[in-house]
Amino acid sequence: MAKITTKMKIRGQILTKPGKSIKIIVDKYTSAFKESMKTLRDLVRENTPIGASGILRASTQVEMGPGLTLKPYGSSGGGGILEGAVASRGGPSLYQSPFGAPFCGYGLAVELGTKPHWPPSEAIKGWVFAVLQPATFFDRIRWVYFVQRHIGKTGTHARHMFEIGKQKYVNAKTLEIDMQESLDASAKIVSAKTPWWAAF
Repeated sequence: MAKITTKMKIRGQILTKPGKSIKIIVDKYTSAFKESMKTLRDLVRENTPIGASGILRASTQVEMGPGLTLKPYGSSGGGGILEGAVASRGGPSLYQSPFGAPFCGYGLAVELGTKPHWPPSEAIKGWVFAVLQPATFFDRIRWVYFVQRHIGKTGTHARHMFEIGKQKYVNAKTLEIDMQESLDASAKIVSAKTPWWAAF
């Protein structure tokens, strides 16, 4: 989960209409944060295996927390925390994202890998048919058994798609760049171009 605290100051400039100006800043900042979270989602998807159906990759989505609160100009208590998460959702699962949507049933197993276990044949059939494409019915049954036996002996390897995506996101300083650009753009919109006494 990405979590930042917002503190907005525009130094040395007068806001033309303080109430509307703060709303513009908050809106641009929130919008930039959402776009930044979409970049993180795309980086996670980049490392997510397609598998038999592409469901896991497609289920990786951005989820946003409640966001910033906006108080009337001159009152205290405005601001807040922007929270966002990139999670694999959909399908039955006990794993919940920070904002309540269920993770894809096998997303955590793909992320962290599994210990040796005997998976149900129904879970393996779709993958065998789509990826290995056996020619005959006998080959299909045989490949399902071979895959089950392999997972039973070795488990599955961790793909770490969320960890790798997050590391790329942090290394590129995507969030910091997007937030600074949004603040610079909103500062240009709301800044007075006249002396402070003429702004009232």
